[in-house]
Amino acid sequence: MIWRCVAFLLCLCFLPPVASQGQTGGGELQQRAEQGNAAAQFQLGEMYQFGRGVTKDGAKAAEWFQKAADQGYADAQNRLGWMYSFGEGVTKDDHKAAMFFQQAADQGHAAGQCNIGTAYASGRGVPRDDRKAVEWFQKSADQGKAVGQYYLGVMIMQGRGAPQDLRKATEWFQKAANQGNADAKNYLSWLEKARKNGIPEDAHQTLAWLEKQWGQNQKQKQINQHRSMGQMYETGRNMVMDPAKAAEQYRKAADLGDAASQYTLGSMYADGRGVTKDEARAAEWFQQAADQGHVAAQFRLGEMSETGLGEIRQDESKAAQWYRKAADQGLAAAQYRLGALYEAGRGIDRDDRQAMEWYLKAADQGHAAARHAVGLMYQEGHGVAKDAIKASQWFLKEAELKAGHNSRFAVTESNTIIGVGLKIGTEWYGYIFPGGYVQFAVTESNTIGFGLKIGTEWSVYIFPDAYLSYLKLVPLIFAVIVLFFTVVNKLTQRRP
Repeated sequence: MIWRCVAFLLCLCFLPPVASQGQTGGGELQQRAEQGNAAAQFQLGEMYQFGRGVTKDGAKAAEWFQKAADQGYADAQNRLGWMYSFGEGVTKDDHKAAMFFQQAADQGHAAGQCNIGTAYASGRGVPRDDRKAVEWFQKSADQGKAVGQYYLGVMIMQGRGAPQDLRKATEWFQKAANQGNADAKNYLSWLEKARKNGIPEDAHQTLAWLEKQWGQNQKQKQINQHRSMGQMYETGRNMVMDPAKAAEQYRKAADLGDAASQYTLGSMYADGRGVTKDEARAAEWFQQAADQGHVAAQFRLGEMSETGLGEIRQDESKAAQWYRKAADQGLAAAQYRLGALYEAGRGIDRDDRQAMEWYLKAADQGHAAARHAVGLMYQEGHGVAKDAIKASQWFLKEAELKAGHNSRFAVTESNTIIGVGLKIGTEWYGYIFPGGYVQFAVTESNTIGFGLKIGTEWSVYIFPDAYLSYLKLVPLIFAVIVLFFTVVNKLTQRRP
């Protein structure tokens, strides 16, 4: 609660810093304090409290504040109340804290008035009494104390100890904000958000909306903290890698409803990282994340349903449903799998047109297997008109992906039927282009080559990296081959 953690600290009104020993002479100040000068006793107490010119010592600070307070020095009474409130240099005691705050407040000390107001508002050291809290906040606010103005606005906004009034509360927040009070500025910002969200200018409705937003913000902060800790333990960033502790932190965020953490925890159960491998529990966490629209979790559930992993019953119909949810969010892998189910008629009525539609969506995102599938659909005429040219184009696009982004393309003219082959590893991809332009796709790798097809015969050439520059000789080589076959043909015809 706002009153229980920061109220007293925020209300303190410190005197200007005391001069160092070199400026005033520590011995002189000590002497005056020992002679009973209350102001000197307070200043000496500050020196010990903050370690100014002397070794920091909370107990000695409290002793000197006590001497000054006993003489009715209001600043010392308020400061001593603060020390008892937080247990600095003395044993924590809310009753003594309230007593000293009251003594300072009775002398008109603005910070003391604010502090005793927070004591009555929170019930710390005195019985809770909202009316008395408002009275003391009002006195502090009337003296221009920004924190007192802020808390008075809070009490009026909440209707505690005073009639609930949005306008009056806003006025006090504005006065505090004008003095630079950060909490008041933040409150005004939230009030503006409420107005922009169409919340009526009514204190009760506005407060209800604010409390809901603040609750969500607090929950999100906890989620972010646990998720961040989980990532640190999982990756070893800023701490020793510990998958078990990572899973523990992800579970805390997942229990708060964080979809990303639910998915990560599901993956850990599926893989047995930091937890005992348990595909059933993995599916449970994937389900929770997927129900919130987490696209990767939807896809994983589709995979599990399609294959029937572990204790998960195979259900291709359910797989198609999960793939569609992920595909509708644009996940290429899900679009490809959904297309495959449509093409095979597994878990869903066979529909080549739908299959082609989903294959194309995935292919357009650079999914290699989807590009191959589109090529096959054009080649076989499934879902589209049969088209060898388009089929070869999609196969070439697939080859480009597998060959990498450093592919080089050289173009030559031909009015005959020329075939182009692309080798990736040990696998060859051959394409036929009737007329027009022929493309040679070559990458910087000694496992990549190209071939020329003349009629039904393939002439294959493999070029290591060092000889890629010789690709310019391809047209010449082709001409030599044609000339060779022409000469051989004529010589054959001349034989008797």
